[in-house]
Amino acid sequence: MKYAFFLILAIMTVPDFLQAQDWPNLARYRDENAQMGPPAAGEQRVVFMGNSITESWMKLDSVFFGSHHYIDRGISGQTTPQMLLRFKQDVIDLQPKVVVILAGTNDIAGNTGPSTLEMIENNLSSMALLAQTAHIEVILSSVLPVFDYPWRPGLQPAEKIVTLNKWIKDFASQHHFYYLDYYSSVVDDRKGMRHDYSEDGVHPNLSGYKVMESLVEKAIAEALGNSSATSSSTAPVMDHTTVFVLELARSTKFYQDVMELPQIAEPFKDGRHSWFQIGPHSQLHVVSGAKAVGDHDINIHLAFRVPSVPVFMKHLDQLGIKYGNWTGEKKVQMRPDGISQIYFQDPDGYWIEVNDDRY
Repeated sequence: MKYAFFLILAIMTVPDFLQAQDWPNLARYRDENAQMGPPAAGEQRVVFMGNSITESWMKLDSVFFGSHHYIDRGISGQTTPQMLLRFKQDVIDLQPKVVVILAGTNDIAGNTGPSTLEMIENNLSSMALLAQTAHIEVILSSVLPVFDYPWRPGLQPAEKIVTLNKWIKDFASQHHFYYLDYYSSVVDDRKGMRHDYSEDGVHPNLSGYKVMESLVEKAIAEALGNSSATSSSTAPVMDHTTVFVLELARSTKFYQDVMELPQIAEPFKDGRHSWFQIGPHSQLHVVSGAKAVGDHDINIHLAFRVPSVPVFMKHLDQLGIKYGNWTGEKKVQMRPDGISQIYFQDPDGYWIEVNDDRY
Protein backbone atom coordinates (compact mmCIF):
# COMPACT_ATOMS: atom_id res chain seq x y z
CA MET A 1 0.00 0.00 0.00
CA LYS A 2 2.80 2.43 0.80
CA TYR A 3 4.23 2.01 -2.70
CA ALA A 4 0.81 2.82 -4.21
CA PHE A 5 0.68 5.97 -2.09
CA PHE A 6 4.07 7.17 -3.31
CA LEU A 7 3.04 6.37 -6.89
CA ILE A 8 0.00 8.59 -6.51
CA LEU A 9 2.18 11.39 -5.14
CA ALA A 10 4.51 11.02 -8.07
CA ILE A 11 1.65 11.28 -10.56
CA MET A 12 -0.01 14.28 -8.88
CA THR A 13 1.44 17.67 -9.64
CA VAL A 14 2.29 19.90 -6.70
CA PRO A 15 -0.62 22.32 -7.40
CA ASP A 16 -3.04 19.38 -7.60
CA PHE A 17 -1.83 18.07 -4.27
CA LEU A 18 -2.10 21.47 -2.59
CA GLN A 19 -5.58 21.99 -4.02
CA ALA A 20 -6.63 18.64 -2.55
CA GLN A 21 -5.54 19.91 0.86
CA ASP A 22 -7.19 23.32 0.41
CA TRP A 23 -10.70 22.29 -0.60
CA PRO A 24 -12.26 25.79 -0.25
CA ASN A 25 -9.22 27.33 -2.03
CA LEU A 26 -8.38 29.75 0.78
CA ALA A 27 -5.02 30.31 -0.86
CA ARG A 28 -6.55 31.89 -3.95
CA TYR A 29 -7.15 35.37 -2.50
CA ARG A 30 -5.15 35.17 0.75
CA ASP A 31 -2.28 37.37 -0.42
CA GLU A 32 -4.55 39.90 -2.14
CA ASN A 33 -6.63 40.20 1.01
CA ALA A 34 -3.55 40.79 3.14
CA GLN A 35 -2.27 43.49 0.79
CA MET A 36 -5.65 45.21 0.67
CA GLY A 37 -5.89 46.03 4.36
CA PRO A 38 -8.88 47.66 6.07
CA PRO A 39 -11.09 50.20 4.24
CA ALA A 40 -9.87 53.78 4.13
CA ALA A 41 -11.90 56.48 5.86
CA GLY A 42 -15.09 57.00 3.90
CA GLU A 43 -14.51 53.98 1.65
CA GLN A 44 -17.70 52.09 0.77
CA ARG A 45 -16.28 48.68 0.02
CA VAL A 46 -18.37 46.15 -1.93
CA VAL A 47 -17.41 42.47 -2.30
CA PHE A 48 -18.84 40.05 -4.87
CA MET A 49 -18.82 36.44 -3.62
CA GLY A 50 -19.42 33.66 -6.13
CA ASN A 51 -18.22 31.06 -8.59
CA SER A 52 -17.04 31.24 -12.22
CA ILE A 53 -19.91 33.58 -13.12
CA THR A 54 -18.49 36.13 -10.68
CA GLU A 55 -14.85 35.39 -11.52
CA SER A 56 -15.45 35.69 -15.29
CA TRP A 57 -17.37 38.92 -14.78
CA MET A 58 -14.19 40.65 -13.64
CA LYS A 59 -12.27 39.24 -16.62
CA LEU A 60 -14.87 40.21 -19.24
CA ASP A 61 -15.61 43.67 -17.84
CA SER A 62 -12.76 44.76 -15.61
CA VAL A 63 -13.74 48.38 -16.24
CA PHE A 64 -17.03 47.83 -14.41
CA PHE A 65 -15.24 46.53 -11.31
CA GLY A 66 -12.35 48.97 -11.54
CA SER A 67 -14.45 52.09 -12.00
CA HIS A 68 -16.56 51.26 -8.96
CA HIS A 69 -13.71 49.76 -6.91
CA TYR A 70 -15.74 46.58 -6.48
CA ILE A 71 -13.87 43.54 -5.15
CA ASP A 72 -14.33 40.24 -7.01
CA ARG A 73 -14.01 37.09 -4.93
CA GLY A 74 -15.35 34.53 -7.38
CA ILE A 75 -13.68 31.14 -7.85
CA SER A 76 -14.55 28.96 -10.82
CA GLY A 77 -16.36 25.71 -10.10
CA GLN A 78 -17.08 26.44 -6.44
CA THR A 79 -20.16 25.35 -4.56
CA THR A 80 -21.80 26.98 -1.54
CA PRO A 81 -20.06 24.85 1.13
CA GLN A 82 -16.69 25.94 -0.27
CA MET A 83 -17.78 29.57 -0.28
CA LEU A 84 -19.06 29.30 3.27
CA LEU A 85 -15.64 28.06 4.44
CA ARG A 86 -13.85 31.04 2.90
CA PHE A 87 -16.57 33.60 3.63
CA LYS A 88 -14.85 35.05 6.71
CA GLN A 89 -11.49 35.42 4.99
CA ASP A 90 -12.75 36.64 1.60
CA VAL A 91 -15.68 38.79 2.75
CA ILE A 92 -16.05 39.56 6.46
CA ASP A 93 -12.37 40.28 7.15
CA LEU A 94 -12.34 42.79 4.28
CA GLN A 95 -14.91 44.85 6.23
CA PRO A 96 -17.16 45.75 3.28
CA LYS A 97 -20.33 47.78 3.53
CA VAL A 98 -22.09 45.41 1.11
CA VAL A 99 -21.68 41.83 -0.08
CA VAL A 100 -23.28 40.53 -3.29
CA ILE A 101 -23.75 36.75 -3.09
CA LEU A 102 -24.39 34.78 -6.31
CA ALA A 103 -24.16 31.05 -5.73
CA GLY A 104 -25.89 27.70 -6.00
CA THR A 105 -25.79 26.62 -9.63
CA ASN A 106 -22.67 24.48 -9.20
CA ASP A 107 -24.32 22.71 -6.26
CA ILE A 108 -27.25 21.79 -8.51
CA ALA A 109 -24.72 20.59 -11.11
CA GLY A 110 -23.12 18.38 -8.42
CA ASN A 111 -19.63 19.84 -8.71
CA THR A 112 -18.68 18.68 -5.21
CA GLY A 113 -21.07 15.77 -5.02
CA PRO A 114 -24.85 15.40 -4.75
CA SER A 115 -26.53 18.37 -3.08
CA THR A 116 -30.15 18.91 -2.08
CA LEU A 117 -31.84 22.29 -2.28
CA GLU A 118 -32.00 22.31 1.51
CA MET A 119 -28.23 21.98 1.71
CA ILE A 120 -27.80 24.94 -0.65
CA GLU A 121 -30.31 26.97 1.34
CA ASN A 122 -28.49 26.22 4.59
CA ASN A 123 -25.18 27.44 3.17
CA LEU A 124 -26.67 30.58 1.62
CA SER A 125 -28.48 31.44 4.84
CA SER A 126 -25.31 30.89 6.87
CA MET A 127 -23.31 33.27 4.69
CA ALA A 128 -26.03 35.92 4.79
CA LEU A 129 -26.50 35.71 8.55
CA LEU A 130 -22.75 35.84 9.17
CA ALA A 131 -22.59 39.02 7.10
CA GLN A 132 -25.55 40.50 8.95
CA THR A 133 -23.84 39.81 12.28
CA ALA A 134 -20.80 41.69 10.96
CA HIS A 135 -23.06 44.67 10.04
CA ILE A 136 -22.65 44.08 6.30
CA GLU A 137 -25.60 44.80 4.01
CA VAL A 138 -26.52 41.59 2.16
CA ILE A 139 -27.62 41.30 -1.47
CA LEU A 140 -28.78 37.76 -2.26
CA SER A 141 -28.84 37.17 -6.01
CA SER A 142 -31.14 34.84 -7.88
CA VAL A 143 -29.45 31.87 -9.51
CA LEU A 144 -29.18 32.42 -13.27
CA PRO A 145 -31.38 30.21 -15.47
CA VAL A 146 -29.88 27.00 -16.91
CA PHE A 147 -31.61 24.54 -19.24
CA ASP A 148 -28.74 22.06 -19.19
CA TYR A 149 -25.15 21.97 -17.90
CA PRO A 150 -22.65 21.26 -20.71
CA TRP A 151 -20.36 19.38 -18.33
CA ARG A 152 -23.20 17.43 -16.64
CA PRO A 153 -25.98 17.01 -19.24
CA GLY A 154 -29.34 15.53 -18.36
CA LEU A 155 -29.76 16.91 -14.82
CA GLN A 156 -32.81 19.01 -15.77
CA PRO A 157 -31.87 21.93 -13.51
CA ALA A 158 -34.43 24.50 -14.71
CA GLU A 159 -37.21 23.79 -12.21
CA LYS A 160 -34.76 23.31 -9.34
CA ILE A 161 -33.43 26.80 -10.01
CA VAL A 162 -36.97 28.23 -10.03
CA THR A 163 -37.66 26.58 -6.65
CA LEU A 164 -34.34 27.74 -5.18
CA ASN A 165 -34.92 31.31 -6.34
CA LYS A 166 -38.32 31.38 -4.67
CA TRP A 167 -36.69 30.31 -1.42
CA ILE A 168 -33.95 32.96 -1.80
CA LYS A 169 -36.56 35.67 -2.39
CA ASP A 170 -38.65 34.59 0.61
CA PHE A 171 -35.61 34.25 2.87
CA ALA A 172 -34.35 37.69 1.86
CA SER A 173 -37.73 39.20 2.65
CA GLN A 174 -37.95 37.51 6.05
CA HIS A 175 -34.51 38.72 7.12
CA HIS A 176 -34.53 42.19 5.54
CA PHE A 177 -31.92 41.32 2.93
CA TYR A 178 -31.93 42.57 -0.66
CA TYR A 179 -33.17 40.09 -3.27
CA LEU A 180 -31.53 40.76 -6.64
CA ASP A 181 -33.53 39.22 -9.49
CA TYR A 182 -31.17 38.60 -12.40
CA TYR A 183 -33.21 35.57 -13.49
CA SER A 184 -36.24 37.39 -14.92
CA SER A 185 -34.11 39.59 -17.18
CA VAL A 186 -32.09 36.81 -18.85
CA VAL A 187 -34.44 33.78 -18.96
CA ASP A 188 -35.85 32.32 -22.18
CA ASP A 189 -39.07 30.38 -22.82
CA ARG A 190 -37.37 27.08 -21.87
CA LYS A 191 -36.35 28.49 -18.49
CA GLY A 192 -32.77 28.54 -19.69
CA MET A 193 -30.45 31.46 -20.42
CA ARG A 194 -31.25 33.53 -23.49
CA HIS A 195 -28.89 32.70 -26.38
CA ASP A 196 -27.95 36.33 -26.90
CA TYR A 197 -26.77 36.55 -23.28
CA SER A 198 -24.69 33.35 -23.09
CA GLU A 199 -22.55 31.16 -25.31
CA ASP A 200 -22.88 27.97 -23.26
CA GLY A 201 -26.24 28.48 -21.51
CA VAL A 202 -24.62 28.88 -18.09
CA HIS A 203 -22.10 31.73 -18.13
CA PRO A 204 -23.14 35.21 -19.30
CA ASN A 205 -21.34 36.86 -22.18
CA LEU A 206 -20.56 40.57 -22.11
CA SER A 207 -24.13 41.44 -23.16
CA GLY A 208 -25.48 39.31 -20.33
CA TYR A 209 -23.16 40.95 -17.83
CA LYS A 210 -24.26 44.39 -19.01
CA VAL A 211 -27.85 43.48 -18.12
CA MET A 212 -26.71 42.24 -14.72
CA GLU A 213 -24.64 45.37 -14.12
CA SER A 214 -27.60 47.71 -14.47
CA LEU A 215 -29.50 45.62 -11.92
CA VAL A 216 -26.73 45.17 -9.38
CA GLU A 217 -25.74 48.85 -9.44
CA LYS A 218 -29.25 49.83 -8.32
CA ALA A 219 -29.23 47.23 -5.56
CA ILE A 220 -25.80 48.35 -4.33
CA ALA A 221 -26.85 51.99 -4.35
CA GLU A 222 -29.87 51.19 -2.19
CA ALA A 223 -27.81 49.01 0.15
CA LEU A 224 -25.12 51.66 0.54
CA GLY A 225 -27.79 54.30 1.15
CA ASN A 226 -29.29 52.19 3.87
CA SER A 227 -25.88 51.47 5.38
CA SER A 228 -25.09 55.19 5.51
CA ALA A 229 -28.47 56.03 7.01
CA THR A 230 -28.29 53.40 9.71
CA SER A 231 -24.75 54.39 10.67
CA SER A 232 -25.99 57.82 11.78
CA SER A 233 -26.56 58.20 15.51
CA THR A 234 -29.12 60.99 15.18
CA ALA A 235 -31.04 60.84 11.89
CA PRO A 236 -34.20 58.69 12.04
CA VAL A 237 -34.69 56.00 9.39
CA MET A 238 -38.06 54.98 7.95
CA ASP A 239 -39.19 51.75 9.61
CA HIS A 240 -42.86 51.24 8.73
CA THR A 241 -46.15 52.87 7.85
CA THR A 242 -49.59 51.75 9.05
CA VAL A 243 -53.08 51.72 7.54
CA PHE A 244 -56.11 51.27 9.83
CA VAL A 245 -58.72 49.12 8.09
CA LEU A 246 -62.29 47.92 8.45
CA GLU A 247 -61.91 44.31 7.28
CA LEU A 248 -58.46 42.77 7.77
CA ALA A 249 -58.97 39.78 5.44
CA ARG A 250 -60.13 41.99 2.58
CA SER A 251 -57.24 44.43 2.95
CA THR A 252 -54.71 41.63 3.38
CA LYS A 253 -55.88 40.02 0.14
CA PHE A 254 -55.61 43.38 -1.66
CA TYR A 255 -51.99 43.93 -0.66
CA GLN A 256 -51.17 40.31 -1.49
CA ASP A 257 -52.90 40.07 -4.87
CA VAL A 258 -52.98 43.61 -6.23
CA MET A 259 -49.75 45.01 -4.80
CA GLU A 260 -48.03 41.60 -4.69
CA LEU A 261 -46.24 42.47 -1.46
CA PRO A 262 -44.54 39.64 0.46
CA GLN A 263 -46.30 39.04 3.77
CA ILE A 264 -44.02 38.68 6.79
CA ALA A 265 -44.45 37.44 10.34
CA GLU A 266 -45.94 39.85 12.88
CA PRO A 267 -45.41 39.55 16.64
CA PHE A 268 -48.93 40.26 17.91
CA LYS A 269 -50.61 37.01 16.78
CA ASP A 270 -54.00 38.46 17.71
CA GLY A 271 -55.73 38.25 14.33
CA ARG A 272 -55.74 42.05 13.97
CA HIS A 273 -52.44 42.59 12.16
CA SER A 274 -50.95 41.80 8.75
CA TRP A 275 -47.41 42.92 8.00
CA PHE A 276 -45.84 43.30 4.55
CA GLN A 277 -42.31 43.97 3.35
CA ILE A 278 -42.23 47.15 1.24
CA GLY A 279 -38.46 47.63 1.08
CA PRO A 280 -35.24 46.05 2.31
CA HIS A 281 -35.73 47.57 5.76
CA SER A 282 -39.27 48.97 5.77
CA GLN A 283 -42.73 47.51 6.23
CA LEU A 284 -46.43 48.16 5.79
CA HIS A 285 -48.56 47.31 8.83
CA VAL A 286 -52.24 46.67 8.14
CA VAL A 287 -54.25 46.88 11.38
CA SER A 288 -57.96 46.16 11.78
CA GLY A 289 -60.30 48.13 14.05
CA ALA A 290 -61.56 51.01 11.89
CA LYS A 291 -65.26 51.79 12.35
CA ALA A 292 -65.89 52.69 8.72
CA VAL A 293 -64.20 53.28 5.37
CA GLY A 294 -62.92 56.85 5.46
CA ASP A 295 -62.83 59.64 2.91
CA HIS A 296 -59.14 60.13 2.14
CA ASP A 297 -57.44 62.91 0.20
CA ILE A 298 -55.31 61.84 -2.77
CA ASN A 299 -52.54 64.12 -1.52
CA ILE A 300 -52.01 61.64 1.32
CA HIS A 301 -50.90 58.40 -0.31
CA LEU A 302 -48.54 55.43 -0.21
CA ALA A 303 -46.08 55.49 -3.12
CA PHE A 304 -44.48 52.47 -4.76
CA ARG A 305 -42.23 52.21 -7.80
CA VAL A 306 -42.26 49.53 -10.51
CA PRO A 307 -40.03 48.81 -13.54
CA SER A 308 -42.89 49.56 -15.95
CA VAL A 309 -46.08 51.51 -15.26
CA PRO A 310 -47.82 50.21 -18.44
CA VAL A 311 -47.16 46.60 -17.40
CA PHE A 312 -48.57 47.33 -13.94
CA MET A 313 -51.62 48.99 -15.53
CA LYS A 314 -52.33 45.74 -17.42
CA HIS A 315 -52.08 43.91 -14.10
CA LEU A 316 -54.67 46.28 -12.58
CA ASP A 317 -56.92 45.88 -15.63
CA GLN A 318 -56.87 42.10 -15.23
CA LEU A 319 -57.93 42.48 -11.59
CA GLY A 320 -60.58 45.10 -12.36
CA ILE A 321 -58.91 47.81 -10.30
CA LYS A 322 -59.86 51.36 -11.28
CA TYR A 323 -56.90 53.73 -11.68
CA GLY A 324 -56.03 57.02 -13.31
CA ASN A 325 -54.17 60.28 -13.13
CA TRP A 326 -54.46 63.05 -10.54
CA THR A 327 -57.88 64.14 -11.86
CA GLY A 328 -59.32 60.65 -12.24
CA GLU A 329 -58.85 60.15 -15.99
CA LYS A 330 -57.75 56.66 -16.98
CA LYS A 331 -54.31 57.67 -18.16
CA VAL A 332 -50.79 58.20 -16.86
CA GLN A 333 -49.90 61.31 -14.86
CA MET A 334 -46.54 62.76 -15.95
CA ARG A 335 -44.45 64.40 -13.24
CA PRO A 336 -42.41 67.51 -14.21
CA ASP A 337 -39.20 65.44 -14.05
CA GLY A 338 -40.58 62.85 -16.52
CA ILE A 339 -41.67 60.22 -14.02
CA SER A 340 -44.90 58.34 -14.89
CA GLN A 341 -47.53 57.96 -12.14
CA ILE A 342 -50.95 56.40 -11.64
CA TYR A 343 -53.26 56.49 -8.62
CA PHE A 344 -55.85 54.11 -7.20
CA GLN A 345 -57.40 53.22 -3.83
CA ASP A 346 -57.30 50.21 -1.56
CA PRO A 347 -60.51 48.72 -0.08
CA ASP A 348 -60.53 51.31 2.72
CA GLY A 349 -60.08 54.24 0.39
CA TYR A 350 -56.39 54.85 1.09
CA TRP A 351 -54.70 56.28 -1.99
CA ILE A 352 -51.78 54.48 -3.62
CA GLU A 353 -49.37 55.92 -6.17
CA VAL A 354 -47.35 53.67 -8.48
CA ASN A 355 -44.55 55.25 -10.49
CA ASP A 356 -41.46 54.35 -12.50
CA ASP A 357 -38.96 56.46 -10.60
CA ARG A 358 -35.37 55.21 -10.97
CA TYR A 359 -33.64 57.59 -8.54
